[in-house]
Amino acid sequence: MDLSAIAARVFCRRLMALLLPLWDEDADIQCGIMGVAVLLRYTIVPDEDKMLKSMSPELRAEYERNKDKRREQHDIIMKQILENAKSDKPIWDVAPPNQERNK
Repeated sequence: MDLSAIAARVFCRRLMALLLPLWDEDADIQCGIMGVAVLLRYTIVPDEDKMLKSMSPELRAEYERNKDKRREQHDIIMKQILENAKSDKPIWDVAPPNQERNK
């Protein structure tokens, strides 16, 4: 057995020793509830293709027309978020470029 395998085993044992006291008797119930929630989410909430197929042709055409506009707005917002993330200012001090900050 090489040194890295031994180190990995020691690390796993120490990690489990730290985490096992945090695992209380209600953790099984909590994990079960979360599992059911995830399962329900994937079975109940339709994906985009199913939503488009269920729409009327007029709504589908309007959706396709506005798709590029929504994508451009999303790109603008994401660009602004990335620029604001580089600054040291808090998020509440950063105003959108087309609005002035109310003080």
